[in-house]
Amino acid sequence: MLDVGLNNELSYWVVDHLNAVRIWPTGLMGLWKKFQVSLKIIVKHKLFDSSMTLAVLLNTVVMGMESHGMSEEVKDFTI
Repeated sequence: MLDVGLNNELSYWVVDHLNAVRIWPTGLMGLWKKFQVSLKIIVKHKLFDSSMTLAVLLNTVVMGMESHGMSEEVKDFTI
């Protein structure tokens, strides 16, 4: 039988510490992984999310302005 006298606090610290350590592959795959991680940090930022929402909103407004004032005949032709 194994001894069950583990220190839970120390065990949790070790697991948290090991989860915080990032091991990078070497060579081209290492560069690719660093690029992916950097891109993920940017994409998960709230400023990026807000700017994408703004871009979609502006795109919708511009597309609506493009067809505003056209006759139905011209609208049918362009679609």
